[in-house]
Amino acid sequence: MRGEMKRWLLCTLVAPLSACGPAGGSSNQASNNSCSLGGNVVPLVDDSQQMLSPMSASHFDTSADPFETYGKVLIQNQSGPSDDESGAIFPQATGEKEIAAGTELSITLRDSCRSGALSSRFAEEQETTPSGLRSYTWTLESALSQENLNEMSASDDCVVGVSDSVRSSVSGTFSDPLYNSQAHLKAVQAEQSYGLIYQHASPFPTVIAIIDTGVDLTHPDLRNVLWRNAREIPGNNRDDDGNGYRDDVNGYNFATNQPSPHYSRSTSMYQHGTHVAGLAAAQAGNGVGGMGVAGLNTRIMALNVFGPGSGASSSDIANAIRYAADNHADVINLSLGGSGRSAVYESALVYALRKGVTIIAAAGNERRELGPNYFMSPAGYAQSYAGMIAIGSIDTRNSTLSSFSNFSSKYVELAAPGAENSRQGVGVLSTWPGGGYQRIQGTSMASPVAAGGAALAITMMRSRGYAPSPATVEGVVTSSATSIANLRAKIKNGRSMNLKALAEFINKTYPQRDGRSAIDPGVPGAEACAPGSSL
Repeated sequence: MRGEMKRWLLCTLVAPLSACGPAGGSSNQASNNSCSLGGNVVPLVDDSQQMLSPMSASHFDTSADPFETYGKVLIQNQSGPSDDESGAIFPQATGEKEIAAGTELSITLRDSCRSGALSSRFAEEQETTPSGLRSYTWTLESALSQENLNEMSASDDCVVGVSDSVRSSVSGTFSDPLYNSQAHLKAVQAEQSYGLIYQHASPFPTVIAIIDTGVDLTHPDLRNVLWRNAREIPGNNRDDDGNGYRDDVNGYNFATNQPSPHYSRSTSMYQHGTHVAGLAAAQAGNGVGGMGVAGLNTRIMALNVFGPGSGASSSDIANAIRYAADNHADVINLSLGGSGRSAVYESALVYALRKGVTIIAAAGNERRELGPNYFMSPAGYAQSYAGMIAIGSIDTRNSTLSSFSNFSSKYVELAAPGAENSRQGVGVLSTWPGGGYQRIQGTSMASPVAAGGAALAITMMRSRGYAPSPATVEGVVTSSATSIANLRAKIKNGRSMNLKALAEFINKTYPQRDGRSAIDPGVPGAEACAPGSSL
């Protein structure tokens, strides 16, 4: 049923640009990241790519003003390869062309600020968020020119950015019914790693944020590993902890603006989030069902971004990313994607990386090569930012690239099991709504396997007295990966996750630091890395 799982592609005729500002702005962006609307160019992220590239935590400056970092107006073109097999490019528009009525845009506003003609269209939230930002989906009631949109944005001090709204779908496909084994755990040598990883007690659980279709909060393999917001009193309809969301005890539903992230049957592929959560961290050693990669001392933060029907908006996903960062998630898993660039995605990803969150994203299931001409959000941003990893899928049967997986020797940085035998439709086994278990295949499944591996790296390093930054986590995970010859043309350096090698690498490189303050040790040899790379 892979054909049913295609991403939603929402292309609008917005001028092809990375960031277009009002006439009279300054220009300091390379030509391939700029546009012309009769005025000069405003940078999208200023110097943030240079700031985030090195493998040192000192470059993740959490004190930086996000408004200054991201620039004033972020209007981003989503036009890219069409969703058909021809790969044709959608027509590019000029500043005089109109954006059609009914087009969905994503707009990011400052909290508690609705003083301009554009921002006043949106109701002011009663609570503020730690990031000071909220993103909204804006459906145009009438046609609007690109030039007028720029002018409206530039004259409204409450507007941080405007970009196309990218509809994302989950990256999973149905396959065969339940089997009695989890071959993906054997493929990454999970059981051989646990002795070293859990040799010392970790000071506190590692938290993985699952941004997806919601999670079965009552599943016997998940209910005891759910993250709990201890500062929130359930059911009193108050924002007790002041994080901008009421009654968010186990997470939040950003699509419906409700506190419970439980799955809803009205959502297409509602089972997906439960399956993803189980692959990452289903409880181990409880005598029930299967287990996740990081099934001990890990918590699942459930963040639902899919409302009734199909697709999730980039605004809801951006809000969920910032929520995870503000509420101390260690790893974010994004088993979703849509083609085209998105400024609202990028600013949220940078925010989370600066807050110390490692980000794992599925590469997608279109069997296509990712790159500038076929860019997948959010996975495509991984090659620009240390601490974020794009994941392709391999089969456990023979460690070859899965038949459905997107690929790239530059943009896809790591492989993990996302199927047992993709040619025969045999997926990987994990939790299912209603207390059950099922098999699905897809890069959506490979991503939480890798997210579980990242969580294990953090757990082991913390237990030894280290506080690894996202860049360090990426370096450890990728430098310890197995290089497989038949993957080198499809995955960067042919890397495939190997948890036994991961544990041995940490054991050798980072000795126990009893009685000393935690530090970010960096990754040996990182000084030789090129900007934007991860070893």
